[in-house]
Amino acid sequence: MTVAGQIRTTGSALIVVLWSVVVLSTMVYSSLRVTRLDLRVAKNFGDRVQARYLALAGIEKAKAVIYDVRHGGATSSDLYDQDLYDNPTEFKEITLGRGTFSVFRGRLASESGSEPLVYGMLDEERFLDVNRASLEELRKLPDMDPEIAAAIVDWRDSDSKVSDGGAEEEYYGELHPPRFIRNGPFETQREMLLVKDMPLQRLFGEDTNANGILDPNERDGDRSLPNDNSDSRLERGWAHYLAIESGVEDLDARGEPRIDLSIAEVDDLQAIDGIDAALAEGIVAWRDHRSLQSLADLLDVEELVENESNNNGNTNNNGNNSGNANNNGTNSSGDRNANSNGSNDNGNMQNTGVKLIDTDTLASIADHLTVGSHLLRENVVNINTCNAEVLLCLPGMTEDLVAAIIDHRTAVRQFKSVAGLLEVEGVTKEVFKNMAARIDVRSGTFRILCEGVIPSTKARQRILVTVRIGEFEVETLSYREDL
Repeated sequence: MTVAGQIRTTGSALIVVLWSVVVLSTMVYSSLRVTRLDLRVAKNFGDRVQARYLALAGIEKAKAVIYDVRHGGATSSDLYDQDLYDNPTEFKEITLGRGTFSVFRGRLASESGSEPLVYGMLDEERFLDVNRASLEELRKLPDMDPEIAAAIVDWRDSDSKVSDGGAEEEYYGELHPPRFIRNGPFETQREMLLVKDMPLQRLFGEDTNANGILDPNERDGDRSLPNDNSDSRLERGWAHYLAIESGVEDLDARGEPRIDLSIAEVDDLQAIDGIDAALAEGIVAWRDHRSLQSLADLLDVEELVENESNNNGNTNNNGNNSGNANNNGTNSSGDRNANSNGSNDNGNMQNTGVKLIDTDTLASIADHLTVGSHLLRENVVNINTCNAEVLLCLPGMTEDLVAAIIDHRTAVRQFKSVAGLLEVEGVTKEVFKNMAARIDVRSGTFRILCEGVIPSTKARQRILVTVRIGEFEVETLSYREDL
Protein backbone atom coordinates (compact mmCIF):
# COMPACT_ATOMS: atom_id res chain seq x y z
CA MET A 1 0.00 0.00 0.00
CA THR A 2 1.30 3.40 -0.89
CA VAL A 3 1.89 6.12 1.63
CA ALA A 4 -1.09 8.05 0.33
CA GLY A 5 -3.31 4.99 0.77
CA GLN A 6 -2.11 4.49 4.28
CA ILE A 7 -2.87 8.12 5.09
CA ARG A 8 -6.37 7.81 3.64
CA THR A 9 -7.02 4.62 5.64
CA THR A 10 -5.69 6.17 8.86
CA GLY A 11 -7.77 9.35 8.32
CA SER A 12 -10.94 7.32 7.79
CA ALA A 13 -10.33 5.34 10.97
CA LEU A 14 -9.75 8.56 12.89
CA ILE A 15 -12.99 10.01 11.62
CA VAL A 16 -14.85 6.85 12.69
CA VAL A 17 -13.25 7.04 16.12
CA LEU A 18 -14.11 10.70 16.48
CA TRP A 19 -17.73 10.10 15.48
CA SER A 20 -17.89 7.23 17.90
CA VAL A 21 -16.63 9.48 20.67
CA VAL A 22 -19.24 12.10 19.74
CA VAL A 23 -22.04 9.53 19.75
CA LEU A 24 -20.90 8.01 23.03
CA SER A 25 -20.50 11.46 24.59
CA THR A 26 -24.02 12.39 23.48
CA MET A 27 -25.38 9.17 24.92
CA VAL A 28 -23.56 9.71 28.22
CA TYR A 29 -24.71 13.33 28.39
CA SER A 30 -28.31 12.36 27.66
CA SER A 31 -28.15 9.62 30.23
CA LEU A 32 -26.73 11.98 32.84
CA ARG A 33 -29.29 14.62 31.98
CA VAL A 34 -32.15 12.16 32.32
CA THR A 35 -30.69 10.90 35.57
CA ARG A 36 -30.33 14.45 36.82
CA LEU A 37 -33.94 15.22 35.91
CA ASP A 38 -35.07 12.03 37.62
CA LEU A 39 -33.17 13.01 40.74
CA ARG A 40 -34.65 16.50 40.64
CA VAL A 41 -38.17 15.13 40.19
CA ALA A 42 -37.61 12.71 43.06
CA LYS A 43 -36.26 15.52 45.24
CA ASN A 44 -39.14 17.82 44.35
CA PHE A 45 -41.61 15.05 45.11
CA GLY A 46 -39.89 14.42 48.42
CA ASP A 47 -39.94 18.13 49.21
CA ARG A 48 -43.61 18.29 48.27
CA VAL A 49 -44.32 15.46 50.70
CA GLN A 50 -42.36 17.30 53.39
CA ALA A 51 -44.28 20.50 52.60
CA ARG A 52 -47.53 18.60 53.06
CA TYR A 53 -46.47 17.38 56.48
CA LEU A 54 -45.37 20.89 57.39
CA ALA A 55 -48.87 22.08 56.53
CA LEU A 56 -50.34 19.33 58.69
CA ALA A 57 -48.05 20.39 61.53
CA GLY A 58 -49.30 23.97 61.22
CA ILE A 59 -52.89 22.79 61.40
CA GLU A 60 -52.16 20.79 64.53
CA LYS A 61 -50.56 23.83 66.12
CA ALA A 62 -53.57 25.98 65.25
CA LYS A 63 -55.90 23.38 66.76
CA ALA A 64 -53.82 23.28 69.94
CA VAL A 65 -53.87 27.07 70.27
CA ILE A 66 -57.65 27.20 69.84
CA TYR A 67 -58.17 24.38 72.35
CA ASP A 68 -55.92 26.01 74.93
CA VAL A 69 -57.75 29.31 74.61
CA ARG A 70 -61.20 27.73 74.72
CA HIS A 71 -60.47 25.49 77.69
CA GLY A 72 -57.84 27.51 79.49
CA GLY A 73 -60.26 29.50 81.62
CA ALA A 74 -60.15 32.47 79.27
CA THR A 75 -62.70 35.23 79.44
CA SER A 76 -64.42 36.60 76.38
CA SER A 77 -61.87 39.39 76.13
CA ASP A 78 -59.01 36.96 76.55
CA LEU A 79 -60.36 34.95 73.64
CA TYR A 80 -59.85 37.93 71.37
CA ASP A 81 -56.56 38.97 73.00
CA GLN A 82 -55.03 35.63 72.06
CA ASP A 83 -55.17 36.92 68.48
CA LEU A 84 -56.45 33.71 66.96
CA TYR A 85 -57.51 35.69 63.94
CA ASP A 86 -54.41 37.85 63.39
CA ASN A 87 -51.19 36.69 65.01
CA PRO A 88 -48.08 36.61 62.80
CA THR A 89 -45.86 35.73 65.76
CA GLU A 90 -47.58 32.38 66.15
CA PHE A 91 -48.56 31.66 62.56
CA LYS A 92 -46.22 33.34 60.05
CA GLU A 93 -43.39 31.28 58.51
CA ILE A 94 -42.76 29.13 61.55
CA THR A 95 -39.56 27.12 61.05
CA LEU A 96 -39.74 23.36 61.42
CA GLY A 97 -36.94 21.15 60.10
CA ARG A 98 -35.96 22.12 56.55
CA GLY A 99 -39.04 24.22 55.93
CA THR A 100 -41.65 26.56 57.32
CA PHE A 101 -45.41 26.66 57.72
CA SER A 102 -47.88 29.53 57.86
CA VAL A 103 -51.51 29.67 58.93
CA PHE A 104 -53.17 32.48 57.02
CA ARG A 105 -56.33 33.78 55.40
CA GLY A 106 -57.40 36.57 53.09
CA ARG A 107 -58.06 39.94 54.64
CA LEU A 108 -61.79 40.58 54.93
CA ALA A 109 -63.38 43.69 53.47
CA SER A 110 -64.48 44.74 56.97
CA GLU A 111 -60.90 44.63 58.31
CA SER A 112 -58.51 47.54 58.23
CA GLY A 113 -55.03 47.17 56.77
CA SER A 114 -53.46 47.02 53.33
CA GLU A 115 -51.77 43.61 53.38
CA PRO A 116 -53.84 41.00 51.50
CA LEU A 117 -52.93 38.18 53.91
CA VAL A 118 -53.69 37.90 57.61
CA TYR A 119 -51.86 35.29 59.67
CA GLY A 120 -54.53 33.52 61.66
CA MET A 121 -57.79 31.63 61.12
CA LEU A 122 -61.50 32.27 60.72
CA ASP A 123 -64.38 31.18 62.91
CA GLU A 124 -67.39 29.69 61.13
CA GLU A 125 -69.85 31.34 63.53
CA ARG A 126 -69.14 34.71 61.93
CA PHE A 127 -71.03 33.38 58.90
CA LEU A 128 -74.63 32.33 58.23
CA ASP A 129 -75.10 28.56 58.34
CA VAL A 130 -76.42 27.70 54.87
CA ASN A 131 -77.66 24.32 56.08
CA ARG A 132 -79.84 25.74 58.87
CA ALA A 133 -80.61 29.36 58.06
CA SER A 134 -84.23 30.09 57.25
CA LEU A 135 -85.42 31.10 53.79
CA GLU A 136 -86.06 34.62 55.07
CA GLU A 137 -82.51 34.91 56.38
CA LEU A 138 -80.97 33.66 53.13
CA ARG A 139 -83.01 36.16 51.14
CA LYS A 140 -81.46 38.99 53.17
CA LEU A 141 -77.95 38.25 51.87
CA PRO A 142 -76.60 41.04 49.63
CA ASP A 143 -78.05 40.86 46.10
CA MET A 144 -79.54 37.43 46.75
CA ASP A 145 -82.17 36.30 44.23
CA PRO A 146 -85.30 35.05 46.06
CA GLU A 147 -85.59 32.15 43.60
CA ILE A 148 -82.03 30.99 44.26
CA ALA A 149 -82.59 31.24 48.02
CA ALA A 150 -85.67 29.05 47.61
CA ALA A 151 -83.71 26.56 45.48
CA ILE A 152 -81.02 26.36 48.19
CA VAL A 153 -83.65 25.50 50.80
CA ASP A 154 -85.27 22.91 48.51
CA TRP A 155 -81.89 21.27 47.86
CA ARG A 156 -81.14 20.77 51.54
CA ASP A 157 -84.59 19.95 52.94
CA SER A 158 -85.87 16.38 53.13
CA ASP A 159 -89.32 16.90 51.61
CA SER A 160 -90.50 17.09 48.01
CA LYS A 161 -92.51 20.29 48.37
CA VAL A 162 -91.35 22.92 45.90
CA SER A 163 -90.80 26.35 47.42
CA ASP A 164 -91.95 29.38 45.46
CA GLY A 165 -89.24 29.79 42.82
CA GLY A 166 -87.32 26.73 44.02
CA ALA A 167 -86.81 23.25 42.56
CA GLU A 168 -87.13 19.66 43.68
CA GLU A 169 -86.32 16.22 42.28
CA GLU A 170 -88.50 16.53 39.16
CA TYR A 171 -86.55 19.57 37.91
CA TYR A 172 -83.12 18.01 38.42
CA GLY A 173 -84.22 14.71 36.88
CA GLU A 174 -85.08 16.47 33.60
CA LEU A 175 -81.65 18.06 33.22
CA HIS A 176 -79.14 16.79 30.64
CA PRO A 177 -77.37 15.06 32.20
CA PRO A 178 -79.78 14.58 35.12
CA ARG A 179 -78.58 14.94 38.70
CA PHE A 180 -79.75 13.74 42.07
CA ILE A 181 -80.95 16.34 44.57
CA ARG A 182 -79.24 16.03 47.94
CA ASN A 183 -82.34 16.36 50.15
CA GLY A 184 -79.88 16.81 52.98
CA PRO A 185 -77.21 19.24 54.21
CA PHE A 186 -74.64 20.66 51.79
CA GLU A 187 -71.28 18.95 52.30
CA THR A 188 -69.14 21.62 50.60
CA GLN A 189 -69.61 25.15 49.35
CA ARG A 190 -68.88 24.03 45.81
CA GLU A 191 -71.84 21.64 46.00
CA MET A 192 -74.00 24.75 45.88
CA LEU A 193 -73.08 25.07 42.19
CA LEU A 194 -75.47 22.15 41.57
CA VAL A 195 -78.43 24.19 42.79
CA LYS A 196 -80.85 25.43 40.15
CA ASP A 197 -79.59 28.55 38.31
CA MET A 198 -76.68 29.02 40.73
CA PRO A 199 -74.19 31.38 38.99
CA LEU A 200 -70.51 30.66 39.61
CA GLN A 201 -69.49 34.32 39.57
CA ARG A 202 -72.13 35.37 42.08
CA LEU A 203 -71.51 32.46 44.42
CA PHE A 204 -67.72 32.76 44.61
CA GLY A 205 -66.96 36.10 43.00
CA GLU A 206 -63.33 35.98 41.92
CA ASP A 207 -62.47 33.28 44.46
CA THR A 208 -63.37 30.34 42.23
CA ASN A 209 -61.35 27.78 44.21
CA ALA A 210 -63.05 28.92 47.45
CA ASN A 211 -59.85 29.23 49.46
CA GLY A 212 -60.39 32.84 50.52
CA ILE A 213 -57.04 33.92 49.05
CA LEU A 214 -56.40 36.17 46.04
CA ASP A 215 -54.46 33.79 43.78
CA PRO A 216 -52.47 34.90 40.67
CA ASN A 217 -55.19 33.79 38.24
CA GLU A 218 -57.72 35.84 40.22
CA ARG A 219 -55.94 39.15 39.60
CA ASP A 220 -54.83 38.90 35.95
CA GLY A 221 -57.89 40.31 34.20
CA ASP A 222 -59.21 38.09 31.41
CA ARG A 223 -55.91 36.30 30.69
CA SER A 224 -57.10 33.25 32.64
CA LEU A 225 -60.26 32.16 34.41
CA PRO A 226 -61.93 33.61 36.32
CA ASN A 227 -62.39 36.94 34.58
CA ASP A 228 -61.52 39.55 37.16
CA ASN A 229 -60.92 43.28 37.32
CA SER A 230 -57.18 42.83 38.07
CA ASP A 231 -57.35 45.35 40.93
CA SER A 232 -55.44 43.06 43.35
CA ARG A 233 -58.48 42.96 45.64
CA LEU A 234 -60.51 39.80 46.06
CA GLU A 235 -64.13 40.36 45.05
CA ARG A 236 -66.17 37.85 47.05
CA GLY A 237 -69.58 36.33 46.35
CA TRP A 238 -72.33 34.87 48.50
CA ALA A 239 -69.99 32.16 49.79
CA HIS A 240 -68.21 34.89 51.75
CA TYR A 241 -71.25 35.07 54.03
CA LEU A 242 -71.97 31.34 54.33
CA ALA A 243 -70.71 28.45 56.44
CA ILE A 244 -71.33 24.77 55.79
CA GLU A 245 -70.73 23.73 59.40
CA SER A 246 -71.16 25.83 62.49
CA GLY A 247 -71.79 25.13 66.13
CA VAL A 248 -70.44 25.97 69.55
CA GLU A 249 -70.74 24.02 72.78
CA ASP A 250 -73.12 25.58 75.29
CA LEU A 251 -70.31 26.58 77.65
CA ASP A 252 -69.52 29.77 79.50
CA ALA A 253 -66.23 31.67 79.39
CA ARG A 254 -64.69 29.26 81.93
CA GLY A 255 -65.47 26.30 79.69
CA GLU A 256 -68.19 25.03 82.04
CA PRO A 257 -71.71 24.01 80.95
CA ARG A 258 -74.27 26.78 81.23
CA ILE A 259 -77.10 26.38 83.73
CA ASP A 260 -80.44 25.52 82.13
CA LEU A 261 -83.02 27.99 83.45
CA SER A 262 -85.90 25.66 82.62
CA ILE A 263 -84.81 23.07 85.20
CA ALA A 264 -82.30 24.85 87.46
CA GLU A 265 -82.71 24.56 91.23
CA VAL A 266 -81.97 27.31 93.71
CA ASP A 267 -78.59 25.82 94.62
CA ASP A 268 -77.60 25.67 90.93
CA LEU A 269 -78.33 29.35 90.45
CA GLN A 270 -76.61 30.38 93.68
CA ALA A 271 -73.36 28.93 92.33
CA ILE A 272 -73.26 31.75 89.75
CA ASP A 273 -71.44 34.93 90.69
CA GLY A 274 -73.99 37.72 90.89
CA ILE A 275 -76.90 35.54 92.02
CA ASP A 276 -77.49 35.41 95.76
CA ALA A 277 -79.96 33.18 97.59
CA ALA A 278 -82.81 35.68 97.43
CA LEU A 279 -82.42 36.22 93.69
CA ALA A 280 -82.09 32.49 93.02
CA GLU A 281 -85.30 31.81 94.94
CA GLY A 282 -87.00 34.66 93.12
CA ILE A 283 -86.01 33.30 89.69
CA VAL A 284 -87.21 29.78 90.50
CA ALA A 285 -90.46 31.09 91.94
CA TRP A 286 -91.08 33.26 88.88
CA ARG A 287 -90.30 30.36 86.55
CA ASP A 288 -92.98 28.30 88.28
CA HIS A 289 -95.31 31.26 88.15
CA ARG A 290 -94.58 32.07 84.50
CA SER A 291 -92.23 29.97 82.34
CA LEU A 292 -88.90 31.32 81.10
CA GLN A 293 -88.58 30.87 77.35
CA SER A 294 -85.56 33.10 76.78
CA LEU A 295 -82.79 34.87 78.64
CA ALA A 296 -84.67 38.07 77.87
CA ASP A 297 -87.52 36.80 80.06
CA LEU A 298 -85.29 37.30 83.10
CA LEU A 299 -85.95 41.02 82.73
CA ASP A 300 -89.62 40.26 83.52
CA VAL A 301 -88.84 38.51 86.81
CA GLU A 302 -90.65 40.24 89.65
CA GLU A 303 -90.93 39.70 93.35
CA LEU A 304 -93.81 37.35 94.19
CA VAL A 305 -95.87 37.39 97.36
CA GLU A 306 -98.49 34.98 98.60
CA ASN A 307 -102.00 35.93 97.62
CA GLU A 308 -103.98 36.16 100.84
CA SER A 309 -107.32 35.63 99.15
CA ASN A 310 -107.72 32.90 96.57
CA ASN A 311 -110.81 31.50 94.95
CA ASN A 312 -111.80 29.34 97.90
CA GLY A 313 -110.95 32.02 100.40
CA ASN A 314 -108.61 29.68 102.30
CA THR A 315 -104.87 29.91 102.36
CA ASN A 316 -102.79 27.38 104.28
CA ASN A 317 -99.11 27.98 104.65
CA ASN A 318 -98.76 26.33 108.06
CA GLY A 319 -96.52 29.16 109.11
CA ASN A 320 -94.10 28.31 106.37
CA ASN A 321 -93.09 31.15 104.05
CA SER A 322 -91.49 28.80 101.55
CA GLY A 323 -94.58 28.89 99.40
CA ASN A 324 -96.63 25.87 100.51
CA ALA A 325 -99.98 27.16 99.32
CA ASN A 326 -103.39 25.59 99.01
CA ASN A 327 -104.85 25.29 95.52
CA ASN A 328 -103.93 26.72 92.16
CA GLY A 329 -106.91 29.04 92.04
CA THR A 330 -109.09 26.69 90.01
CA ASN A 331 -110.27 24.18 92.63
CA SER A 332 -113.35 25.53 94.46
CA SER A 333 -113.61 22.58 96.82
CA GLY A 334 -110.47 23.46 98.70
CA ASP A 335 -109.43 19.82 98.83
CA ARG A 336 -106.17 20.08 96.88
CA ASN A 337 -103.09 21.22 98.73
CA ALA A 338 -100.12 22.11 96.53
CA ASN A 339 -96.76 21.80 98.24
CA SER A 340 -94.03 23.27 96.04
CA ASN A 341 -91.10 22.85 98.47
CA GLY A 342 -89.77 26.29 97.84
CA SER A 343 -91.48 26.90 94.50
CA ASN A 344 -94.62 28.94 94.41
CA ASP A 345 -97.76 27.51 92.86
CA ASN A 346 -98.74 30.09 90.26
CA GLY A 347 -102.39 30.27 91.24
CA ASN A 348 -101.69 31.37 94.81
CA MET A 349 -98.99 33.96 94.17
CA GLN A 350 -99.11 37.48 92.86
CA ASN A 351 -96.38 39.70 91.54
CA THR A 352 -95.61 42.97 93.25
CA GLY A 353 -94.25 44.83 90.23
CA VAL A 354 -90.78 45.01 91.81
CA LYS A 355 -88.23 43.92 89.20
CA LEU A 356 -85.49 41.63 90.51
CA ILE A 357 -83.14 41.80 87.51
CA ASP A 358 -82.01 44.85 85.56
CA THR A 359 -79.95 44.94 82.37
CA ASP A 360 -76.65 45.28 84.26
CA THR A 361 -77.39 42.23 86.40
CA LEU A 362 -78.50 40.24 83.36
CA ALA A 363 -75.33 41.18 81.49
CA SER A 364 -73.21 39.90 84.38
CA ILE A 365 -74.97 36.52 84.69
CA ALA A 366 -76.20 35.77 81.17
CA ASP A 367 -73.05 33.98 79.99
CA HIS A 368 -73.60 31.33 82.66
CA LEU A 369 -77.22 30.67 81.71
CA THR A 370 -79.13 29.03 78.89
CA VAL A 371 -82.69 27.98 78.18
CA GLY A 372 -83.06 24.37 77.10
CA SER A 373 -80.47 21.63 77.23
CA HIS A 374 -77.92 21.97 74.42
CA LEU A 375 -74.72 19.98 74.08
CA LEU A 376 -74.07 21.95 70.92
CA ARG A 377 -75.64 25.22 69.88
CA GLU A 378 -76.05 25.07 66.13
CA ASN A 379 -77.08 27.82 63.74
CA VAL A 380 -75.77 30.58 65.98
CA VAL A 381 -73.92 33.72 64.94
CA ASN A 382 -71.04 35.14 66.94
CA ILE A 383 -71.96 38.78 67.49
CA ASN A 384 -68.32 39.57 68.29
CA THR A 385 -66.95 38.50 64.90
CA CYS A 386 -69.76 38.55 62.32
CA ASN A 387 -69.89 41.29 59.72
CA ALA A 388 -72.76 43.70 59.17
CA GLU A 389 -74.25 41.76 56.24
CA VAL A 390 -74.63 38.58 58.32
CA LEU A 391 -75.93 40.46 61.37
CA LEU A 392 -78.59 42.07 59.19
CA CYS A 393 -79.95 38.61 58.32
CA LEU A 394 -80.94 37.87 61.92
CA PRO A 395 -84.52 38.32 63.15
CA GLY A 396 -85.55 41.86 64.01
CA MET A 397 -82.40 43.51 62.66
CA THR A 398 -82.44 46.79 60.75
CA GLU A 399 -79.57 48.69 59.15
CA ASP A 400 -79.63 51.26 61.96
CA LEU A 401 -79.51 48.57 64.65
CA VAL A 402 -76.70 46.75 62.87
CA ALA A 403 -74.67 49.95 62.62
CA ALA A 404 -75.25 50.65 66.32
CA ILE A 405 -74.16 47.12 67.30
CA ILE A 406 -71.01 47.29 65.17
CA ASP A 407 -70.13 50.71 66.60
CA HIS A 408 -70.72 49.51 70.16
CA ARG A 409 -68.69 46.36 69.57
CA THR A 410 -65.82 48.39 68.18
CA ALA A 411 -65.87 50.81 71.11
CA VAL A 412 -65.90 48.17 73.86
CA ARG A 413 -64.04 45.56 71.80
CA GLN A 414 -66.25 42.59 72.64
CA PHE A 415 -69.58 41.62 74.13
CA LYS A 416 -68.95 39.51 77.22
CA SER A 417 -72.43 37.99 77.07
CA VAL A 418 -75.33 38.08 74.65
CA ALA A 419 -77.16 40.32 77.12
CA GLY A 420 -74.58 42.98 76.32
CA LEU A 421 -76.72 43.76 73.29
CA LEU A 422 -79.20 45.42 75.63
CA GLU A 423 -76.62 48.13 76.23
CA VAL A 424 -76.85 49.11 72.56
CA GLU A 425 -79.16 51.98 71.81
CA GLY A 426 -82.25 50.75 70.00
CA VAL A 427 -81.97 47.10 71.06
CA THR A 428 -85.14 46.55 73.04
CA LYS A 429 -86.11 43.55 75.10
CA GLU A 430 -88.28 42.31 72.24
CA VAL A 431 -85.43 42.63 69.74
CA PHE A 432 -83.13 40.79 72.11
CA LYS A 433 -85.75 38.12 72.73
CA ASN A 434 -86.07 37.45 68.98
CA MET A 435 -82.29 37.16 68.59
CA ALA A 436 -81.28 35.36 71.78
CA ALA A 437 -81.60 31.83 70.41
CA ARG A 438 -79.52 32.72 67.32
CA ILE A 439 -76.49 34.39 68.86
CA ASP A 440 -73.47 33.70 71.05
CA VAL A 441 -70.36 35.61 72.07
CA ARG A 442 -67.78 32.98 71.16
CA SER A 443 -67.16 30.40 68.49
CA GLY A 444 -66.48 26.68 68.44
CA THR A 445 -65.89 25.93 64.75
CA PHE A 446 -62.87 27.22 62.86
CA ARG A 447 -61.55 27.30 59.29
CA ILE A 448 -57.77 26.76 59.14
CA LEU A 449 -55.72 27.24 55.95
CA CYS A 450 -52.07 26.26 56.31
CA GLU A 451 -49.23 26.21 53.77
CA GLY A 452 -46.00 24.28 54.18
CA VAL A 453 -42.96 25.46 52.21
CA ILE A 454 -39.47 24.05 51.52
CA PRO A 455 -37.48 27.25 50.72
CA SER A 456 -34.62 25.54 48.84
CA THR A 457 -36.90 24.19 46.10
CA LYS A 458 -39.98 26.38 46.62
CA ALA A 459 -42.04 23.21 47.02
CA ARG A 460 -45.29 24.05 48.78
CA GLN A 461 -48.57 22.47 49.80
CA ARG A 462 -51.76 24.02 51.15
CA ILE A 463 -54.35 22.25 53.29
CA LEU A 464 -57.71 23.68 54.35
CA VAL A 465 -59.64 22.11 57.22
CA THR A 466 -62.70 22.94 59.27
CA VAL A 467 -62.53 21.83 62.89
CA ARG A 468 -64.84 21.93 65.88
CA ILE A 469 -63.49 22.29 69.39
CA GLY A 470 -65.16 19.93 71.84
CA GLU A 471 -64.73 19.40 75.55
CA PHE A 472 -62.17 16.62 75.16
CA GLU A 473 -61.29 16.54 71.46
CA VAL A 474 -60.90 18.51 68.27
CA GLU A 475 -63.11 17.09 65.53
CA THR A 476 -62.19 17.55 61.86
CA LEU A 477 -65.33 18.32 59.87
CA SER A 478 -63.84 18.87 56.40
CA TYR A 479 -60.46 18.52 54.66
CA ARG A 480 -59.14 19.84 51.34
CA GLU A 481 -55.79 19.74 49.55
CA ASP A 482 -56.79 20.92 46.05
CA LEU A 483 -55.77 24.52 46.67
